[in-house]
Amino acid sequence: MLTNYLKTTLRNLRHHAVYTAINILGLTVGMAVCLLIVLFVMYEYRFDSMHSNADRIYRINEIQTFGGAIPQHVALSMYTMGPGLQDEFSEIEAFSRFIEGPDILEYENEIHMLDKTFLVDPAVFDIFDFELLYGDPAQVLLEPNAIAITLETAQRIFGVDDPRDEVIYEVDGTPYTIKGILKNMPENSHLQFDALISISTMEEEPWMLNWGNNWMNTYVLLHEGTSPATMTHRFPEFLESKREGMTEQYEMYLQPLGDIHLGSTIVTHDYNNYQKFDRTYVNIFGMLALFILLLAAINFTNLSTARSSTRAREVGVRKAIGAHRHQLTFQFLADSIVQSVISFLFALIVSLAVLGFVNQLSGRELALESLFAIEVWPLILLGVVLIGGMAGLYPAYVLSAFKPVTVLKGKGAFSSRERGGWLKNSLVIAQFSIAIIMIIGTFLTYSQLDFLQNRNIGIDRDQVVVIPLSDESRNQYDVLREELARDVSVLGVTASFQRLGSNIHQWGLSAEDKEGVMQDMAPSFLPVRENYFEFYDIEIVEGRGFSEGMSADTNRAFIVNEAFVSEMGWEEPIGKRIYRGGDGQGMIVGVVRDFNFNSLHNEIAPLIAMASGEYMNELSIRIDGRNIEAALAHLETTWGAYINDRPFTYEFLDQHFAQLYLAEQRVSQIFGIIAGLAIFIACLGLLGLAAFAAQQRTKEMGIRKVLGASVHGIIGLMSKDFLKLVGVSILIASPIAYLAMRRWLEEFAFHIELTLLPFAMAGAIALLIAFLTVGIQSIKTATSNPVHALKHE
Repeated sequence: MLTNYLKTTLRNLRHHAVYTAINILGLTVGMAVCLLIVLFVMYEYRFDSMHSNADRIYRINEIQTFGGAIPQHVALSMYTMGPGLQDEFSEIEAFSRFIEGPDILEYENEIHMLDKTFLVDPAVFDIFDFELLYGDPAQVLLEPNAIAITLETAQRIFGVDDPRDEVIYEVDGTPYTIKGILKNMPENSHLQFDALISISTMEEEPWMLNWGNNWMNTYVLLHEGTSPATMTHRFPEFLESKREGMTEQYEMYLQPLGDIHLGSTIVTHDYNNYQKFDRTYVNIFGMLALFILLLAAINFTNLSTARSSTRAREVGVRKAIGAHRHQLTFQFLADSIVQSVISFLFALIVSLAVLGFVNQLSGRELALESLFAIEVWPLILLGVVLIGGMAGLYPAYVLSAFKPVTVLKGKGAFSSRERGGWLKNSLVIAQFSIAIIMIIGTFLTYSQLDFLQNRNIGIDRDQVVVIPLSDESRNQYDVLREELARDVSVLGVTASFQRLGSNIHQWGLSAEDKEGVMQDMAPSFLPVRENYFEFYDIEIVEGRGFSEGMSADTNRAFIVNEAFVSEMGWEEPIGKRIYRGGDGQGMIVGVVRDFNFNSLHNEIAPLIAMASGEYMNELSIRIDGRNIEAALAHLETTWGAYINDRPFTYEFLDQHFAQLYLAEQRVSQIFGIIAGLAIFIACLGLLGLAAFAAQQRTKEMGIRKVLGASVHGIIGLMSKDFLKLVGVSILIASPIAYLAMRRWLEEFAFHIELTLLPFAMAGAIALLIAFLTVGIQSIKTATSNPVHALKHE
């Protein structure tokens, strides 16, 4: 019986090759897109899952609420936090601090750049499953100056897999002894590093022990059965016991390890969160996968239902010779399941072929092998069968219901205007509604991304090269600036503590309020060289800029932005006193117009800048865009002539700002591709329906032509029914897309305004594509010889 079903299925697919090809192509595209998105979603949700204690590992985060600063979640904690918590909370099994270590090491007089190193507590191996290929995890980081490096780092620097007991040096001469070799970090770990260094190497200074200095990450491992919520309730009491009034500025909370990668969009100063992403986008991609698969299934259902009449006689004969309804239902379900299986096999091939492009687009290392995991593979097989079964369920129900006597008399088939019409129309509307929503979403995401990247943020960042400073280059700033300026390709040089767009740090200070009382606050604080605002063309709206000729400006003169003035309620900000710890008292000499010094996800926060030469971490150089290669060559030559403790590395500031919106860029690209495929699948189904409708109305169109109907009239007649359905889809999709995109745009402090243009364009595109799709078949029918049409049976 099964053999007979299979033979009948294959024969039917072969006899209706065009419709079979349309069905299989649509299902193949839908399944391939779904498989690739499922791979991406699995990859994202499996971040940090390689640790056996993942469900008991937490990062200590804070909500900081300072005067003069917008309250913010930060991934920072205090040096004293880990030991303090373990002393007072028995729920904590182990803790480890992560402090950024040196990124330049020297071996046999050769300097090596490392992407990231951390100073950590020895318990790091009790918390995380960082695999040691060589070395004892219980001993490797116990001693000062002990270091464990990754296998890739060992091979790159030493040329061997196991260089234990070799000594490598920091540029200041500090020696580190190789005690262990780590397996390279997997890509789906939010912590990425080339080396781990014993935290005991670092000498504790008094400022490090102060409760309130946040500058590192702390992770804790909780005992089995511990309630994180119960611990969190005790955190305020813990903070108050360390320093009175701390709870007014700090609120501690535990962030689960599994939440760090996808759940940290509101967390700032999150510098050690590799490939940080937004869970909302992952969930959206998951829904898009289902939508694409739904579109393909709709195609199948529509075409199968529409073609029911062509198999009516087959059903009548089968029933006449004794076939039962459930047997016919099984036969037609088998047809659809076979097509689903064939489509899935093609989808695997397509997925494998485009996986490299998908990895490049997403910035991930997806592997098709993940789909064949023992816990995933049965679900995929079940899904393939369900897709085929559900897509063929209604056609099977309709076909098996035909009455043999009526059918054999030629009266059993239904047309789109009878029993199956409502379903066909509903499914076409559903298809195009989904496709139109995706088109609108694509327009708006691209528009928002363009807005983010090209909006005037109040600074001139054109052709600015930024270079990290080392101790030596910081001391050589004046010499570097003078030598760099000798070349006509260099238009300006300045320096600052932080790079614009890098979430400027908050520093504690006191500012004189409008009543003359000093108020404690912690605004964004930016030490800069005197020509900084002139270099970046940041407008001074009141007072003056810093002056290089005034030694009194150094560490004593301050410039604030308009948001700072508004926060303080000042009417006359010039001359207001500022007190900042060891730097003593100074005053405000100028006010700059508000500019976006952080990403456009955030509102413009109060900012204060100080003229200083001792806190510089980065060089900014504006070069002549007409000869970039010569300018960069001059920069590298000058750097090499004066700086020995750090290789020449640079980045264009525009590239840095583009990185701020990398997630949005990838989302918009992927969304656009999926929207295009949605339209393709929808039009594929429309083409099949149009072809079938033309076949059913061949004689009608022949008669119309004989009676004088024009080609344009016939095209319009055959197209209008489909275009009406697309019109209904536009009316359904537009408000849904409006509500969804408005909610998404509200996540940005600065965003585009929603107008009718993208909705009108999406509707026009959908109508045009639908007309062209249906028009292909309509033109063929309208231009055919009516004699052949009238002979059609």
